[in-house]
Amino acid sequence: MSSQIYEAPRVHVTFDYNLFKLHNSNRPPNHWPKIAKSLKKKDMSRYVPIIVVLTDSGYIIIDGQGRYFACMELGLPIYYIIAENVGIDDIATFNTGQENWKLGDYLNFYASQGKTDYVRIQQFLSDFPNIKLAYLVGTIWQSRNATGNTSEFFKEGGFSFPEEARKKGAVVSQILTAIENNVPKQELKSIYSLVAALSSLSLNKEFNANRLIEQVKKYPYVFRAQADQVHYKQNLEKLYNYRKRGDNGNVRF
Repeated sequence: MSSQIYEAPRVHVTFDYNLFKLHNSNRPPNHWPKIAKSLKKKDMSRYVPIIVVLTDSGYIIIDGQGRYFACMELGLPIYYIIAENVGIDDIATFNTGQENWKLGDYLNFYASQGKTDYVRIQQFLSDFPNIKLAYLVGTIWQSRNATGNTSEFFKEGGFSFPEEARKKGAVVSQILTAIENNVPKQELKSIYSLVAALSSLSLNKEFNANRLIEQVKKYPYVFRAQADQVHYKQNLEKLYNYRKRGDNGNVRF
């Protein structure tokens, strides 16, 4: 069986930003500030050149508008490939099927690089499968090192996951398990908001997770699906205090 050798397209480089034009059918490159932030730490743009087609009006970018704006903002060179036998109509083809990394992809990458906190998170998610990574990063544990958006901080590889976070997540998982095993299936909605509400309960020194678990088992009909975190806290407070003798012993969330 013979093998064919294909010539890779040539990568060009320039500082002339005016060479390039955008096409209005492509999606707006609103994410370029995030790319710029990444390139500012380490310029990897040469390994992901933008793709252009040559038209009568110049080079039209069909893939990589965000990288183009980021490099221009930082004064970095533009690495680009001129696509042959490709036209403006192929812009959709370039964008269809492209999938940005999800949180799990970042988790696996940093864990494979030996980052201790990310390895610990992997183990936690294995031990408590009803806790999704998005719950952990977005509601259960806000990394103390994060400045700004915690999800973006997680993607940058600096997320911390100490023992305190693991214990909190384990408690949330246990309560969530009791709810999943006892309340009617139709009430299991807006789980992200529910987890956010459960996470906030740990801030109340009077809160006892075991009591809430027992209440869920005894009075599952009191639990109702809610639209958001605030209403879930109200519902959980009602369930926690349900049939408690006297108002003086009630706990307010």
